[in-house]
Amino acid sequence: MNDSLRRVRKQRKPDARRRRPPRLLPILLGAAGLLTVALLLLGGRAIVLSSTLRCHEIRVIGCQRLEAGRLRDLAGEQIGRPLLLIDIEAVRSEIETLPTVRRAVVARHFPDLLDLGVEERRAVARCRPDDGPWRLIDAEGYLFPPGAALPGDDELPRFRGLRTASDARRLTDEDQPALRALAALVRVTGRRAPIGTIIDLSPKDRIVLKPGDGSLVLWLDRQHPETNLEKLFTWKREVARIAAGRSVDLRFPRRLTLVPAEQPEPRR
Repeated sequence: MNDSLRRVRKQRKPDARRRRPPRLLPILLGAAGLLTVALLLLGGRAIVLSSTLRCHEIRVIGCQRLEAGRLRDLAGEQIGRPLLLIDIEAVRSEIETLPTVRRAVVARHFPDLLDLGVEERRAVARCRPDDGPWRLIDAEGYLFPPGAALPGDDELPRFRGLRTASDARRLTDEDQPALRALAALVRVTGRRAPIGTIIDLSPKDRIVLKPGDGSLVLWLDRQHPETNLEKLFTWKREVARIAAGRSVDLRFPRRLTLVPAEQPEPRR
């Protein structure tokens, strides 16, 4: 009886050993994942390098003084390259090295177009450093070649007596007062500087301003031309009455000095 019970219990006792998953299954799953990633990479590379997504055309926008062909030549090495692999920032930085360009924007347009947009510097004056070729100056003091002439270039105010070198990119601090004097003239009068305006920095401590042919010569303080001009236009009628045919020294905010044309030094 006891033997029979022991045999029945032994038959009902569950198998203590657990079934282990096959060891090859994780390896097979990993291999399948790697293969999928590799196929995706190869497919993406084929798409990126396809002839459809290569740069076949460069479009230039915003050129007035600059020749559009010059910018195309500058970015010409991008022709034929995959559009997605073009270094946009490098192309933009290279375009902005041109003196005439204030800001550049480079953009991809799929499937095969590269856009080059430029904002050119706006001239407010002109000069001839070291008696060399004419150069234009923007409101920030940057110098650049005229390039293709625009209407009104010949009417821009002229800066004389500059100490900035002919090959400099920007006016030196010593020549910045010419820009301040021009800005003050435009602000105080409320209009553009008259045609033929000359701003001369030849004197060491003053600015000579001649706002057009046949006008009085104004001697402005180099550091505070705004104060001089504000006083001038406050006393405009009085100055016109007492200073006919003579130069006016406005170096002192609250006093006028009349200078006979034949006398180089002011007589107070």
